[in-house]
Amino acid sequence: MLVATLQAEREKIYQEGQADGEAVGLVKGQRQTLLLLLQHRYQLSEAEQAELVEQLAKIIETHSLTALTNHGLQTTNFEEFKSYLLKYLPTDSDTG
Repeated sequence: MLVATLQAEREKIYQEGQADGEAVGLVKGQRQTLLLLLQHRYQLSEAEQAELVEQLAKIIETHSLTALTNHGLQTTNFEEFKSYLLKYLPTDSDTG
């Protein structure tokens, strides 16, 4: 009985870990897609790319990254996109 319970719990933990891994992979993929999109549209400098990578790393929700990607497709310049991006970045009170 105990062995079956432990096996069931192990399977549950494995499935949760697998789902978490898929979610992390999805977020990483969305970040990379957004970065490539913006690089292609605006020919970002290395400094702009580095700053953007750092900022995007702070965004962990797929719906936020989707909204940013959609906005990236609609903006006319990188400055406009950066202004929009600010509302998705966590504030100091969010991280502390």
